[in-house]
Amino acid sequence: MSHDLTDRILQNLTQDLDILIESISASNSLKTLSLNDNHRSNLDDSNQSQTDTEFNQLLIDVTNRLNDIFEKYFIELKKHFERIEQFNKKFPNSNNLDDLIDYQRSILIEKLTDKHYDLLVFLFKSLFDYYHKINEEEDEQNEINLDNLRSEHDLINKFLNINQILFNLGLFDHLCGDVVVGVVEDKIRQHIDNTSIDNYEESFIDSFKEWLNKIILGWIRLIYSTQTNLEHLEDYKKQLLHFMYTNYAHCRIRRLFEIVIDFPDSKNAVQDLKICLNKTNLRSHLIKTLTYQIDSIEFRIQIFNKNYHNLCFFFVCKK
Repeated sequence: MSHDLTDRILQNLTQDLDILIESISASNSLKTLSLNDNHRSNLDDSNQSQTDTEFNQLLIDVTNRLNDIFEKYFIELKKHFERIEQFNKKFPNSNNLDDLIDYQRSILIEKLTDKHYDLLVFLFKSLFDYYHKINEEEDEQNEINLDNLRSEHDLINKFLNINQILFNLGLFDHLCGDVVVGVVEDKIRQHIDNTSIDNYEESFIDSFKEWLNKIILGWIRLIYSTQTNLEHLEDYKKQLLHFMYTNYAHCRIRRLFEIVIDFPDSKNAVQDLKICLNKTNLRSHLIKTLTYQIDSIEFRIQIFNKNYHNLCFFFVCKK
């Protein structure tokens, strides 16, 4: 009986999520939802403005609906478990509440499909962009106060309510853990490429570390702001730093030809690459890429038409 009622509550949740997804599709909002940042940035000003307005309204609607759906689910499940607890007081050992909680968690994870996870990706990705925009508008010297952020931005408040419900149900890590990691890694890659891909004269290591600490870790702290145990965030910071060094190294290695040709003007890019190589295991990848480049006729012509300083490049990245 307990499992049957739990199943019905879970079914109601997935049905509500399906209705939300269908309403998005029916209103053609799915096209707006699926537009990535590059597509949106390529629109002309009038279409960009219209798309941004539609997107912002969609984000508000989706966040409000998800908040209502998960609140309803939490209340129904809480009442169900409270009834079980009362029943257990009269008839001890009739139901194991911990087993039921584990059961609802495993069944929910099993019932959710890719489209449900796509909805979560949209939510977390969009709320990251929203948080990032708020940070850009703030004084760079001042760190955002999380309490003020929640009180001044209803969208953030609803987002944190959803997270809190999932934390309370022991579902956040199961449903959203990979989503958070995926969004964060995608944003780091995007920021590195957009900032440094064609700029070989500046060093970006320090600015990337500052951006990572302020924006990425700030957003993660926001997500976990309702939790008391945040010890794992320090380990997560180390992982993200390593991810940043790895992706920045790949970014530079992909443009190795241009960096070599531009040396010594590109010496800052070389120094950044050297730092990244000391933090990662990509030295062998660099050597393979460099060997491949050297074998190309175009590379040989270019390199020997330049002055001898170009040759220094081959030694800078050595230990």
